[in-house]
Amino acid sequence: MKVYLLYNRFMDRFGKVRKIGGVETYTMSLAHLMQRLGYGPVICQMSAIEFHIVEEGVEVKGFPVKSIKALYRCISGEVDPSSDLVVFMNDQSAARVKGVKTLGIQHGIYWDIPRNSGPYFLYYLQRAKQVVKALCDFGKTRYSVCVDYNFYNWYKTFNLKAHHGNKEFWIIPNYANEYLDVESLERRLEERRDSDVLRIMFARRFYEFRGAVIFTCAVKRILEEYPGVCVTFAGEGPYEHYIREALSSFRDRVEIIKYLPDESFKIHLRHDIAVVPTTGSEGTSLSLLEAMGAGCIVVCTPVGGMSNIVLDGYNGFLTMPDAEALYHTLKKAIASRNDGTIVRNAVATVRTSFSRNKWEESWTMILRYILAGENLWH
Repeated sequence: MKVYLLYNRFMDRFGKVRKIGGVETYTMSLAHLMQRLGYGPVICQMSAIEFHIVEEGVEVKGFPVKSIKALYRCISGEVDPSSDLVVFMNDQSAARVKGVKTLGIQHGIYWDIPRNSGPYFLYYLQRAKQVVKALCDFGKTRYSVCVDYNFYNWYKTFNLKAHHGNKEFWIIPNYANEYLDVESLERRLEERRDSDVLRIMFARRFYEFRGAVIFTCAVKRILEEYPGVCVTFAGEGPYEHYIREALSSFRDRVEIIKYLPDESFKIHLRHDIAVVPTTGSEGTSLSLLEAMGAGCIVVCTPVGGMSNIVLDGYNGFLTMPDAEALYHTLKKAIASRNDGTIVRNAVATVRTSFSRNKWEESWTMILRYILAGENLWH
């Protein structure tokens, strides 16, 4: 019994270096879980050359093709329709396959990025095409898993059928790999109370829709008003020059860094406030969950799946996605730095609802249902 996980680019085009990204991390976590359950995962991707390697104990195959349909054709002779499962790791790149069990993973609404330029007519035309494509993509597989409830609410609004036919889908939010235990959390809160420096972190790619511009505008005012505040931008992207120029007068209190995915928890431990000011295209934000688990006071926008994670004033702060609102919400977060209640609630939220254990339990239930015919709710 095998599970084939299809994705555009897991390794680089030559199978030498693993790509860094959320879907790539998700793919490897899922593959390792499948191994423990006794299913043989095989990651398949498009590439420049054919290759067959083992990455972190998982079989990875590359095929020199340019479409997911062509990629599936390369492995179709290996797939046993009676027992195997084909998983499309991003439903935007799913394909219709007859006679085989297929599952697509829906990573959140990606077409809600605000319009910044161009004629409104073309903008609405593009948005309409994206909506139709999203509905079509979601319908290409027999089963689906969504990473947030936001997509489900959208789908049931736009789905014109009275029922979903043979379609079965489930919601499994993303997870935080680590979170503080009670003793470590109290020690972290005590250290924060004793410090004269407050560190704010923006761990996102430097794109406008990720909030890089509105955060830079808001935090510039914060730096002017609070001499004890330092800011870290963790990532890269086209707005790096803009950030450096806008905050050039605060070079001694602003740093720009990069880190690997497995370093995220450790980096967040060094900061007091984490900001996720996304304006569009967001699922269940891994950055947000990692920050909460590490004991940061979080500030985020009610975009995508983040509104299913944060309750304003309980386990973090919600702000509208504009610079003025973000500035005032950051001031609220700074004022709450010595109140450990919000942070304790944040860590408890991750531990209870967004832990890796819960994510694995949910996936285990679904995989056994699809592949072994077990009762879904046994």
